[in-house]
Amino acid sequence: MSSSGLIRLACASLALLLVTIGAPVTASAFEPGPVSPFQWPNGKFVSPALEGFPNAIRFYGPNRYQTSLAASLAVRGDGDFPFGTADPTSNDAGDLSQASGWWGLGRCPRSVIIVAGDIPADALAATALSDPTGYSREPYFRRTASADPLFDPVGAYKRVDTDFAPVIVTASTRRGARGLDPASHFAIQDLRSGGCITAREAIIVGGYSAVPIEVEEELLLIGFDSIYRVAGNNRFGTAAAVALALGTAPIPSGVGGCTDGSAADGSTRMHFYANSVVELRTDATQCRLLGRTAVLADGLIGADALAAGWWTSFWQVPVLLHDASNTLRADTYSALERLNVSNVIVLGGTARISEEIVDEVRLITGANVMRVAGRDRHETSIKMAEYFGGWWKTNTGADSASSLLCFAASSGAGSMSRGWADALAAGAWCGAASGAAANPSAPNRRLGPTAGPTPFDPVVPQRPGRDAAPLILLKVGAETMPSSVSDFLGRVFDPRYYWCSSKAATEGCTVPGFAVVFGGPQMVTESVVNLISTALGGQIPGVGNASNPSITGLYATQTNQEPVARVKGSGYTHLCFLRAGYRDARWLLVGIDADPNPVTVFDVMSAGWYLNDADSTARSPSVGAPGCLRASFLGGSRIWMRAIGIDGRASELATVTSNSERWVTLTETIEAIPAYQTSGYASDSDDPTGGSTGWSFRSYAPPALVYLGAEGVQVNDVLITLTLNRGKTLAAPHTFSAQWDMELSEGTLSGEATGEAILDDGTWFMRGLSTLVGGTATDLRVSGGFWGDIKINGSGNDDDSLKWRFDGYDSQ
Repeated sequence: MSSSGLIRLACASLALLLVTIGAPVTASAFEPGPVSPFQWPNGKFVSPALEGFPNAIRFYGPNRYQTSLAASLAVRGDGDFPFGTADPTSNDAGDLSQASGWWGLGRCPRSVIIVAGDIPADALAATALSDPTGYSREPYFRRTASADPLFDPVGAYKRVDTDFAPVIVTASTRRGARGLDPASHFAIQDLRSGGCITAREAIIVGGYSAVPIEVEEELLLIGFDSIYRVAGNNRFGTAAAVALALGTAPIPSGVGGCTDGSAADGSTRMHFYANSVVELRTDATQCRLLGRTAVLADGLIGADALAAGWWTSFWQVPVLLHDASNTLRADTYSALERLNVSNVIVLGGTARISEEIVDEVRLITGANVMRVAGRDRHETSIKMAEYFGGWWKTNTGADSASSLLCFAASSGAGSMSRGWADALAAGAWCGAASGAAANPSAPNRRLGPTAGPTPFDPVVPQRPGRDAAPLILLKVGAETMPSSVSDFLGRVFDPRYYWCSSKAATEGCTVPGFAVVFGGPQMVTESVVNLISTALGGQIPGVGNASNPSITGLYATQTNQEPVARVKGSGYTHLCFLRAGYRDARWLLVGIDADPNPVTVFDVMSAGWYLNDADSTARSPSVGAPGCLRASFLGGSRIWMRAIGIDGRASELATVTSNSERWVTLTETIEAIPAYQTSGYASDSDDPTGGSTGWSFRSYAPPALVYLGAEGVQVNDVLITLTLNRGKTLAAPHTFSAQWDMELSEGTLSGEATGEAILDDGTWFMRGLSTLVGGTATDLRVSGGFWGDIKINGSGNDDDSLKWRFDGYDSQ
């Protein structure tokens, strides 16, 4: 949406405008707070959402199935919303299949992976199937359903292309399901024949008691060519079957070590070598390759296996499961015998996988076995970020510049497990978000705070400082981060380094990192996302928290509010604010009637409206200067305005409605000379130490009419009193107040005004908000604009002259 100029509408002569604050134009599209792309569905069963923060984005829905849908939409997003643009319409795309303007991976998958959503049993091994790099030899599966059995026979085996495949949870047979959950169906259909058209194969992980058999037919009806199902008698057998389908491979011939041998040299680069070949970084300065690697993780709680999804996916590492006993399960034992492994990575502490089990694994495989564990699931996820992603503390913040981190909540075990489905969706997504895979890079975004002295768009590198986008686990519903997580973020985004923000954006500053959060506020609270967003920018106060934009005191007028107000656009009507009338807003959006598409977008942050007034004087830095957007409107149209923060969050609406039957305005400027009463400081004084000046003027039979709606009434006599209050410092604006009484040929009117004044070339220019407060001539009680010029004609106040006018629009 172009932002050059303001609203382009045919004008109706003398159209009047009704101003109301917060009045609804239509329902959900105009609700305040986070704004989702307009084409995303918003129904009872299908309602995915995204939520922006200055250094973070959240993908979520009201339940795990809809969060899974949001994550799948995030796979194919390839735009800047909600950070680089306030337009959520994907350039007015007609429907979701044509829209992709939100930030994401910018990829369309070749297949989808489906698991039951009631318990995490089969999900623990599923993420490793997704291939984020496109270099895997791909898993080998038996086809269980086919759209064309003659060409693709059921029962035949095939390597399935799993490039960028999302893992999607659906309703379980165990819970009575007989098909896909509506949100899961929507996600899969969107990737097959909606916004993407490349997904032609589907892999179901789990047996018929997990994912209903009817799902296979439903997938064929959606348009998939082939369906594959991999399952065992239980989660251990399913994990073993997935592991055997993936297989292992040695370090390729001629490869002598990691492509990037150190994480302490300014960047940390990942590389794919072959299935199950893993980079291991035991500290920041060294890296070695582990060929033919498998993972052994707890299969009852499952948190460690889910948190490992980003790197088991990236390197296609098979994951086997254990049940916390002192003997390996038969399926796990058999898979270890058959996989041909040289290295086994045990995830988690000895309470879940004992040293006796480690010894048994060594005996079976002859492999090197190492354990990666923290004190709890949260710290274990951090250890994996360090060991497999190189997220060690280094000597400069630049090593973490613009790098991505993923977050999801996790608690409980088994049927009481919470957050696991969000972590599952995150695994494959974050593996693909690596700089060595899809490499989406952090979005182009303006750094906070909104009212900082240096509005700043960081230059996002083509590849982040750290390639890996690891998944870090949080506590479900907590208001604070686990101490291990906050300590970790403090190390890699050390506040002692020079981080870019709109408070400080000189050459040499480091671009903040960016977080991708999976799961709604019940899983990961807004407080915690604010803490993460702040930590990734070096803990600069006021920079990372979600924006809270607002519009207050909007008024509409046909009086010219220059030179006091900053003015943008063209047209006879001004939509204006007094000082501080908009807060925490990067953009001001204007639209018409119930259409949520903005007609114009104006970037007040870039234009410097928080920094200087219209005369380039910084009277109140960080507070929005008085300003107006000029436009012309069709009579009868309702015009809406809303403020949008740097993270895409919206204010309440302010609406403006033309109504030629309910307006009040003067046809001519009223002039008066001299003042019949004055008081206070000399009017030619612009002393910033304070002080007031008062004037009272009277005009007999001015050549003006007052229009009360469509009726013009002659003005017979006017009394007006104005008081100027000078600012007490150079940074404080001069303000004024005014009261007037009019005697008309038919009744009386009384009004008042308030606003600001500046002295320029011997004239006090007073501009602001007018309000009709009484009188017998009309029952209209209007508000609008005030325009007054007091010319200083000599050394005293007595010969000062006044020109003034007002207009107003009924609030009924």
